Amino acid sequence: MDSKTAFFLCLICLYHQGITKPSDSISALFTDLQRQNDEINLLIFQKNPFPGLLRLFDHRDILVAANANATINNILIACVHTTPMNQPHPYFESINTLGGVEKIFSLFRRNASKHSKDQAAICISLLFRAKEIADVDMRREIIAHLKLLTNDPQDS
Repeated sequence: MDSKTAFFLCLICLYHQGITKPSDSISALFTDLQRQNDEINLLIFQKNPFPGLLRLFDHRDILVAANANATINNILIACVHTTPMNQPHPYFESINTLGGVEKIFSLFRRNASKHSKDQAAICISLLFRAKEIADVDMRREIIAHLKLLTNDPQDS
């Protein structure tokens, strides 16, 4: 493992224990984390980042919450690339037991920005791969939003 990877893994562990940095520093870290490859994102998962990342959803700066969601997306996507699509997402239980699905859906409903809403919808869709979304309102809202995304000329 190179020093940059070790640095990021240490920072994830620190975030798991609590956040004390200003939001600009947090945002800079998330920007770096989002650029990592699948292998590094899989290593990050081994450090149990979800409790700390999900706590950031309650941060007063919505950008911090949105960046935490984008980081979770990257970790989820790394696993999607390495597991069969007809199987439930292997990290679903890790996030669901922490109330993460509800936190992500709450971020989706906060409607802070289009990007934040899009990322939350994508995150939920990744988590519910090969699973039915039992919450009828969540299922309806997420599917409707994903349909809008497929036809969004801004994203082409």
